[in-house]
Amino acid sequence: MRFPRMAAFLLSAAAFGCGGGHSDDAANASPSGEFVLVGVHPGAAQQSTAQGRTLAALQPFGPLLYFGYGDYTANTGPIQIIPYDPAQDAFLASAGASDTEAIFGFREIGGELWAPAIDPKVSADFAVIGADGSWEDRDVVVSTHVFDAAQLGSDIFLVGSLGKYAVVWKSADGGETFQFSMSLLPASGVTDDFARFYFAGVHGGKLHVQAVDYFGGPQPGSRVFDGTGWSNGPDLLPLGGAGWHPVGFAGRMVYLTLGAGHGPSRLLAFDGAQAGAVVSWSVYDIAVSGARLYALAVDGRVMRTEDLVSWEEIASAPSGSRSIAVQAGMLHVGATEARLFRFTQPVD
Repeated sequence: MRFPRMAAFLLSAAAFGCGGGHSDDAANASPSGEFVLVGVHPGAAQQSTAQGRTLAALQPFGPLLYFGYGDYTANTGPIQIIPYDPAQDAFLASAGASDTEAIFGFREIGGELWAPAIDPKVSADFAVIGADGSWEDRDVVVSTHVFDAAQLGSDIFLVGSLGKYAVVWKSADGGETFQFSMSLLPASGVTDDFARFYFAGVHGGKLHVQAVDYFGGPQPGSRVFDGTGWSNGPDLLPLGGAGWHPVGFAGRMVYLTLGAGHGPSRLLAFDGAQAGAVVSWSVYDIAVSGARLYALAVDGRVMRTEDLVSWEEIASAPSGSRSIAVQAGMLHVGATEARLFRFTQPVD
């Protein structure tokens, strides 16, 4: 997988509270601790490439922690559904293998955890993990890739691609069946180019997506679904990239420019009218826990904020760290070579 190029310019961050400062509030004092190796994820460790063995996404769900990994450029997979149970301090037995070359993201939808099949080996569109730990692959659309899922009201959306088209599918029956909702051809004019939707974000009661051409980069603006129809929206990718992992935080839609495990990313925020950089430093991953957003900086710093303006450094992650999550108040990072680390002191 190759993400579109990033533009060399940086928007003024003043309107979005760009900051790198540390909080002086004694109540937010940084925890004192260190990272310890929890173990090596048995499914990721079996992957044949360094990218495939990287724990590129962590996702708390119920009492367990789930993992995204794989390498769909090298066509690895399938991906073993093997969660970690903090109460037992152990990886559980595999619930089975999702028929995809990589899982790079998760979405909680309708009390279930959905894992889009980034590149199905045969026919899976996404895996669904139940609250009881059960899971199944679902094959509900004709797609080339499914990169993300989102829920707006009672409607559920999948986004990705089919051939040269970037495609959004919509379900009105809880995800049992999906229909085409909107599609776009590449706009670059480059021969053999193709378009994809890499992310679906909900903000202000609307669904936001932006098509990205493989060779040409982001298309000029986003598309917005208001519950009844689609309209044109502002540019959500002013710094280039593809867009990844939008989450709601501090009244904004916060997201990355690049996907999990694919190198340094910029952190963006969208306030409903304009998107811009939040901080000047690059990140690998973000996670929201309660009233705080945590960011894993490329230089290894673990930063957190309550308002996207004031940031404090709370830890230094081990070399090779690429993903971050807070589970039951405990900070975890996923790293290269299938390694999972835990911070020894609670952070929430």
